[in-house]
Amino acid sequence: ALEVSSFWSTVDFRTRTVNAEKAQLWLERSKDSSVNINIGSEPFQEASIPKVKLIMRVIIPHLGRCRSLKVQGVPEKVARVIFDRLRDASAPILEVLEISTEDSTKWEPKPFREGNAPPLLDLSIEARFRKYFLERFTNLRRLQLIATAFSGTDYSGTVAYVHRILSMLPRLEILLIDNDKWHVDGGPDESQFLRTGSTSPLMHESLTYLSLWDSRANRNTIVTSLNLPHVRYFPRTHKAPLHETTFGICILEYMQRTHPFPRLVSLCLGGSHRDSHRDPDINQRNAENLAHLEGALDGVPLLESLSFEDVDFGGGETISCLSRVCPRLEWLTLHMCTGCTLKGIMSIMERRSTRTGFQPLRHLTIREYPWDTGLVDDKETWELLGKMLEAKYITPIDLTNLYLTRFDVK
Repeated sequence: ALEVSSFWSTVDFRTRTVNAEKAQLWLERSKDSSVNINIGSEPFQEASIPKVKLIMRVIIPHLGRCRSLKVQGVPEKVARVIFDRLRDASAPILEVLEISTEDSTKWEPKPFREGNAPPLLDLSIEARFRKYFLERFTNLRRLQLIATAFSGTDYSGTVAYVHRILSMLPRLEILLIDNDKWHVDGGPDESQFLRTGSTSPLMHESLTYLSLWDSRANRNTIVTSLNLPHVRYFPRTHKAPLHETTFGICILEYMQRTHPFPRLVSLCLGGSHRDSHRDPDINQRNAENLAHLEGALDGVPLLESLSFEDVDFGGGETISCLSRVCPRLEWLTLHMCTGCTLKGIMSIMERRSTRTGFQPLRHLTIREYPWDTGLVDDKETWELLGKMLEAKYITPIDLTNLYLTRFDVK
């Protein structure tokens, strides 16, 4: 192992004590291999400035072969030292850069200002730093913005924010936006009524993953302002790994009208059945939105997984369209849904089996929490379904049967 230079290619500063001699030895043994350097918050609990200066003396001579640099959760005064040293530095093969700090002021890091910009492909930064980085590094393939301060009601401003990012980064494939707050969706309006802006839909040819950690109203507004011919997944990874982003059923009309996601593989739609029974206006709007379900799904022919959360299907007629659309569909998840029956789902399966080119449903997941909707009370049909496919009734913390658990979506 001593002779294998790649074995020594990752250097970590993640302990309270900075062992400069060990790090230097590591870097020497890595020879001419590219190196990955990780700086965490652990060394800076005390004597932070002397420690960060020591770290920089060790790594600066090796920046020419640094492929990845991650500075995670450090105090701002430490980040200032690091990026002041990097302001005029050269890192000709740097592809991965991550920056996050403990503090939030108006200071912005501006590394590698002079000469040619490093060929960054993967950037993870606090959103307040974005202006310099997005202007300087336009070849990005992956971008994660942390602590994004979206306004709760300025929907046009939110759309413009996302459009600017995508317009500046034409080769971007993965975009993760996180406003650093836990969002409880704010009632039926966020699923049933779309807050539209005046901005025309933006086409982006390269994006394959889009993750939006924000209120459902903002998510709906953003996704209905985009035309993404290559998007495959809407994962929700930063705060809740293995989950998908849930969009309100109010986006269905847009999907039917424009077919903006023809390569989409997985989709999660949310409704508001708990409110529709109490509010006639919501009930009417729910029916109007679901009327677009078949047309919307007709525009996602590659869909393999479809999830519904809190949706009232109003008798099952709308969900029956699954026998006619999405020929590749294999995974169906119903979480707190009403207005459909297990017999209806079995009928969908039987009709799909007679259609040429249609995959059979292979996975049915029923999630009922915090209360029981009674969907699986038909024990006889449930047992029959269990013989025809993988049918599971799961608890809210059991994530082992969700579609995206099969992938490393980051």
